[in-house]
Amino acid sequence: MLTSRHAAYALVAATILLGLLLLSVGVANAQVIGLLADSIFDRLDSNHDGILSREEVKAARASMFDRIDLDRSGTATFAEIEEAKAKAQERRAKRLARFAELRRDDDAERAFRRHGQESRREGHARGVR
Repeated sequence: MLTSRHAAYALVAATILLGLLLLSVGVANAQVIGLLADSIFDRLDSNHDGILSREEVKAARASMFDRIDLDRSGTATFAEIEEAKAKAQERRAKRLARFAELRRDDDAERAFRRHGQESRREGHARGVR
């Protein structure tokens, strides 16, 4: 029989897994972690007052458990945790791909601006305005 103790263990395991996923992202790219931290804060700050309350964090933890407890039994099995972990990894891969796309766009924008500045400098050197 599954008890609230089992649910607590499952929640701790899920929290550890989420922490490990965030840590792996941090090792991969510290700048992305800053964006993710902002995003996580924004998601946790449900009333958007710029402050996290104990109630907001509790609600987020309950929401996380609800995402893991796929059959809504009030408990989380190892299989449910594994499935939630796989889904989290898929979401992480999509976010990282989007951040990489944004970075490429940002790099292209900077290169375009740099090219424009170089062209203006060359024009000034030739006496063209």
